[in-house]
Amino acid sequence: MTLSRGLLGMQERRSSIQGQLPEDIVVGVFHELLIANDTKTLSSCTLVCRSWSRIAQDALFSGLDIILEPAYVPAYTFLSFFPLPRRSRTIGDFIEFLNEKPRFADITKNLRYRVPTRTTLFNVDTCVDPIFPLLRHLHKLRSLSIDGEHFCWIAPNATLSRSDTVTMLDLRDVSFPHFGKMRELICCVPMLEDLTLVGHGTNATFEKDVDIPSLDTVQPPLRRLVVHMSYVVIASLINGSWFRINGLRHLDIHFAKGFDDEDEDAMHSLTELIDINGSTLQSLCLLDGLPRGFFMSRIPTIRLHSLEIYPFHGAVFELLTVLHDAFNGMADCTLERITIIIDGDYLLSEVGEHSVAWERLQAVLCSLLSLQMLSVLLTTPPYESAITDLSSSYVTVADLEVHPAFSELRKKGRMTVGRKVY
Repeated sequence: MTLSRGLLGMQERRSSIQGQLPEDIVVGVFHELLIANDTKTLSSCTLVCRSWSRIAQDALFSGLDIILEPAYVPAYTFLSFFPLPRRSRTIGDFIEFLNEKPRFADITKNLRYRVPTRTTLFNVDTCVDPIFPLLRHLHKLRSLSIDGEHFCWIAPNATLSRSDTVTMLDLRDVSFPHFGKMRELICCVPMLEDLTLVGHGTNATFEKDVDIPSLDTVQPPLRRLVVHMSYVVIASLINGSWFRINGLRHLDIHFAKGFDDEDEDAMHSLTELIDINGSTLQSLCLLDGLPRGFFMSRIPTIRLHSLEIYPFHGAVFELLTVLHDAFNGMADCTLERITIIIDGDYLLSEVGEHSVAWERLQAVLCSLLSLQMLSVLLTTPPYESAITDLSSSYVTVADLEVHPAFSELRKKGRMTVGRKVY
């Protein structure tokens, strides 16, 4: 149940006067308070407004998740957490609100700026530059997320603010004018532990690097890195001497524009990154059909606990063969979970009850003594049409669950089937 629906339910049960909410509302349970603000839930935000002082004083309250959204029509604009009565809910007004009530700046930990797809219907300016001045106002901010859903952009002359408290930066479909601007933003968060950069289409690539001499080399305590961008962006990120990546525990790489098997620079970049972090990597996700030699020489040397991969050019059998050859006979293999991301039609065509691929799958499971779970995830947009030969898959999770090829493993609790969501 969402918070807004729960509040409305409390309103119906505990108040006979429409639009009122008892002042003694229990706020201690809202450890991560999140209100999705639209025309239907706007009244809920107004009701909660009378309890802000209690929320600020509540010892159990651990963080505020603020969602900012751009204006759609003049009648109302979206600020999805703090209701600002009789005023527009823009980023500028939010800054004024923080200046008037500084205590909220000290308890705000999570900030998300969201630009829904439908924004383009109203010709709304999707420039996200105004979000960055907030960093210097929010003194205990831990995470900053910008989700374009369709498209948003940062201007070349955008003024970025440094934050020594932000440890998580999540940017999805954010278009940069050049790599130098992305570098500048990363340098503004020196304590970064979790970095996600995801782009599709034109948002996955941008102009080549523009040097910004004033930027220093940074070596944040990065533990989790997710990059789904073009090779130019990925190579600039992991090869740059300005950004030293050491101590990764989770690495998730996807070349959004495809991967060329003959591109030696791409392989060298990825291989070097894995080698440098090989002693700490525990989870690896590679959404591209990488060369067999890469797996045979690198993957078995890492003490991974989790491996997530998209099969080689859609070939399940080839993937299973490489996994078997790479890990077979390793007495100290630490791999506990394998996730195969695949189009369902491919899976059922290659893995049948008595097929060679099914036998190979069983052999892989037998050779990996520490393996506890094999997960099969069906691909979903936006990658489905990009990394498979099919525009869509008609195979559902239910189809795989009842398929005889998986029944034995499912009974033993060693296999799950689900859907990959990005």
